Amino acid sequence: MTMNNHITFVAVINEKGRVDESQGRNCIIERLPRIRKEMFFMENALRHRMRSEFDEDLGQVKFTYVERAKRGLLSFPMDDQLLLVSFLRKHVNSLDLARGISRLVRRYKKKLENISQILVSQ
Repeated sequence: MTMNNHITFVAVINEKGRVDESQGRNCIIERLPRIRKEMFFMENALRHRMRSEFDEDLGQVKFTYVERAKRGLLSFPMDDQLLLVSFLRKHVNSLDLARGISRLVRRYKKKLENISQILVSQ
């Protein structure tokens, strides 16, 4: 069984905490009442904005990790969006998962930079 089988929820949220894309399976986040779910995403967006206030002094945040009783939540800044990944802690090494996703996020950002350079040069 791979780590991917233990990821229960993935979402991309914008700077205001609105969900742009999401996918999950058997996830408590999806079962939250609508208002609670909106608050959850807004709270993550707000924390991201607050952390970015110190980027100049401390360097950019690569990811953050929240550990709860049974689940972990990783968040990865992607320009003006935030990637959220929820997983079952019991089965996953959180640091290994974070490093793997960080590599994917860096590749994604690199592709976006290349595309924008092509569009600007046209």
